[in-house]
Amino acid sequence: MAGEKTLRRLKAIENLLGAFKNYALANGCTVYTPGQEIRLPSGDAIYPDAVLHRGSLAAGDDLVGVPHLIVQILHNSTPDGERLLKRGIYEKSGVKEYWILDAVNSTIDVLSLRDGRFEPWGAFAPGSTVTSPAFPGLAVPMAALFS
Repeated sequence: MAGEKTLRRLKAIENLLGAFKNYALANGCTVYTPGQEIRLPSGDAIYPDAVLHRGSLAAGDDLVGVPHLIVQILHNSTPDGERLLKRGIYEKSGVKEYWILDAVNSTIDVLSLRDGRFEPWGAFAPGSTVTSPAFPGLAVPMAALFS
């Protein structure tokens, strides 16, 4: 049922954005939502599903720079794009943290940039709470994302 999977993805990102916005308000961060183009210093244009950033990426009417935390939702048609291709672009650009959200299996893999390479920070499943090495105090219960 493709429609059900799409609704599950949308609900998960909506709930995650809510958690990011609460954190951002308390910690002076900015949240960017799906569909916003961000131009990396490499010239690559990216369209992440969610971004949490200290400060702002705004440069006039454009968003430019390296986001601190990027979230991508796996899609049935392009799972390797999120896991491999985008990972390489984000790693090369210096993105501090990359979350890969699998709404079908209710999991999130968190990768943290260390010495220029993404390393696993955690694999979060139902019943756990997602934490962030780049954003101390950010804690998102998995139950809240997939309710």
